[in-house]
Amino acid sequence: MHSKDDRQPGYIPRDYGTKPIPPSVHERGLKVPGPSGSLTPSDVKEILRKKNPKKIICQRCHRLKYQNVQPPKPFRPNPVKLFKEIRVRGTGVVVVIVDVVDFPGSLLKDVPSLVGMGKKMILVGNKADLLPEDVPRQDVKKWLRKVSKGRGYEAWDDVLLVSAATGNGMFELVQSIVAARKDGDEDVFLVGCANVGKSAVVNAMRKMAGMDAGGSTTSRMPGTTVGMIPMRMSAASVLFAPPKKGWLKKTAEDAVEEEAKDDTKENASEPEEGLEITLEDPNTPKIALVQGTLYDTPGLHNPTQVTTLLKPQELVVAIPTRQLKARREKLAKLKSMFIGGLFRIDVLEADSKVRISVFVSSRIPLHPCKLSRVDTLIEKHLGVHPKMLYPPIGPERAKAWPKFERAMIAEIKGGREEYEIALAGLGWMRVSCAKKALIEVHSPGGVGAFIRPPISPPIVKKR
Repeated sequence: MHSKDDRQPGYIPRDYGTKPIPPSVHERGLKVPGPSGSLTPSDVKEILRKKNPKKIICQRCHRLKYQNVQPPKPFRPNPVKLFKEIRVRGTGVVVVIVDVVDFPGSLLKDVPSLVGMGKKMILVGNKADLLPEDVPRQDVKKWLRKVSKGRGYEAWDDVLLVSAATGNGMFELVQSIVAARKDGDEDVFLVGCANVGKSAVVNAMRKMAGMDAGGSTTSRMPGTTVGMIPMRMSAASVLFAPPKKGWLKKTAEDAVEEEAKDDTKENASEPEEGLEITLEDPNTPKIALVQGTLYDTPGLHNPTQVTTLLKPQELVVAIPTRQLKARREKLAKLKSMFIGGLFRIDVLEADSKVRISVFVSSRIPLHPCKLSRVDTLIEKHLGVHPKMLYPPIGPERAKAWPKFERAMIAEIKGGREEYEIALAGLGWMRVSCAKKALIEVHSPGGVGAFIRPPISPPIVKKR
């Protein structure tokens, strides 16, 4: 913490904690020292801290967490420098966290080379609660392995699906980390792109361990975490302690034997005066102090994600917070469809209508139109109408918005085969056609769209 430059992380105003005595001190029933009832500023600060203990955070974190105000200079760490401390270590557990809705757009490149050899690698797909209902959860783990393998990740020690928001899968994640820490003292590093939910995962672990859940500041803003935030695993020993040998499930015979022991304890005679006897349950597990540290690392900037272009109020629109549902459209030849002001799909050739199912935030509008009118719509409606090309938000943002460029072109084969196109930062869309078709996908700067293997096989209805 410092009081030098309010543009830097860790800034706290100089007058923090020395403001005049609030009139509510007496109303809240706080004890006032001294016969005259007077209080010094330090007395007030100490009394209020005891009455309402509150974690002190810097001005930057307060604005991010409670006001959604982005710092004037975005924090974008250098991955080589950031992971230097991890790379020089011979052992450790690296937990790579991705947004399962934005995959593989949220998967970092070259993580094994950045963190060095000899590390255990665990892949965690966060935000599983946002997946559509028709996506089989048991197939998603296999899909994560398959897609990541095509991007240079040959082997994972474990692949998990979790939701930091609901807590689903968090216990399995803790078990996987405990199993990966062979010697029981290796450090654990959570790495990933910005806004995949690393800090939310840490806070969920803290909550499971009965600790203060507000350990790491979380917000929608990319670059919220600016340094490696440590959490001593000894503080959460109840969570990370490895299971001891001999911990077996109780059988019916064990239960009868324990009941007999309890009866013996109840009927035992009173101890002689002067003797101190402590009765301990031998089946109660004793938790050893866990060594090592869990680190929450800063989110890395991924230029392929279109969300890196967005401002705070635009991120509120673009990032989904509820379970995704398919929004379906059919486009004929020479037709287009805008996905907000972030993506556009054009049908250049088609012998039949192209079926499109879009899985993005419900706050992002879909706007079909003629291919010949796309330039006119961008000029007149980009960032202006909330039900058309939105976000960006506002005419000034629209003027500075990057030009739409082709991100990919694909030939769609006819039949029941479905193609999935990842929209990096937002979600994805499924495309199919009864006959052959040729499509293009455009985005600001021509980034963030590519074909990926389907997250689930298409459901074929039997006649």
